[in-house]
Amino acid sequence: MDKVFPKKITRIAPDVFILDMGQNMVGWLQMKVSGKAGDRIKLRFAEQLKSDGSIYTSNLRSASATDTYICNGDGEEIWEPTFVYHGFRFVE
Repeated sequence: MDKVFPKKITRIAPDVFILDMGQNMVGWLQMKVSGKAGDRIKLRFAEQLKSDGSIYTSNLRSASATDTYICNGDGEEIWEPTFVYHGFRFVE
């Protein structure tokens, strides 16, 4: 299994970032985060961007392509989902 790291990270709004993985792929995101207990982090996956730089999800129809992580507040946490993978190039 190969690890791929973002080629570019763009902040499009306060607390909203777009990760460009540089290629379309199938997989999942592993993240390292620090937050307060109960902080919610939502990861949305897409293969394309809109002209304004936000992720394009209309082609997904009813599929949410979203992972949600709730911090436990114990310092740095490393998380990756189990039993899921996505087709994506961009992660919000």
